[in-house]
Amino acid sequence: MVQSELAADLEMRPMSVGSLIDKLAGHGLLERRRDAADRRINRIYLTPAGTEVAQTLDDFRERVAREVLDGIDEAAIASALATLGEIKTRLAVENSIRPNRSPLRPAADEPAESRA
Repeated sequence: MVQSELAADLEMRPMSVGSLIDKLAGHGLLERRRDAADRRINRIYLTPAGTEVAQTLDDFRERVAREVLDGIDEAAIASALATLGEIKTRLAVENSIRPNRSPLRPAADEPAESRA
């Protein structure tokens, strides 16, 4: 995966993801490797230690989700997720949110008066 793809998946700015990647690489959890087809591109890979941490986090997330959602009808969960997805889409459209831009932070190119 390349940094821009990760930023889009995480709904973060590429520059913020770059700082995060630097920190994770510094802890030995991931590494950058040159793309074989395009040497200008660095691909991001989990190291064995990063894979272990990711699995631990995924297991934790699964346990918490099971505990929190225990006893709630599957159809109700699906409906809630669909509703939240629709709300997210509407907010993005109504606020003209560009990809990788937080709805809580205005773009740098917006007039100062609209940032208040």
